[in-house]
Amino acid sequence: LLLHALKAPKAPLHLIFANTRTVAEWIAYKLVQNGVKTELVTGLLPLKRRASLMETLRAGEVKAVVLTDDQARPFGFAGPVNIVHFDI
Repeated sequence: LLLHALKAPKAPLHLIFANTRTVAEWIAYKLVQNGVKTELVTGLLPLKRRASLMETLRAGEVKAVVLTDDQARPFGFAGPVNIVHFDI
């Protein structure tokens, strides 16, 4: 169901939240194996890494970002974003 939702062209970016790091890593692994360009964000990001991630997202090089719940603070995306909480 998640892969089907990601392939829909309605939103250029999908944020997928998971409760634990293990689940987030598993989701990211499965998405990459299915050909979805994915970034994994667990733990605190250094400022330089966060800036490079934002540039990658603005350029449209990534289709999905998998995050743990503690990374729920806003990234400041412009445009439509699909948000999925995987564990619910």
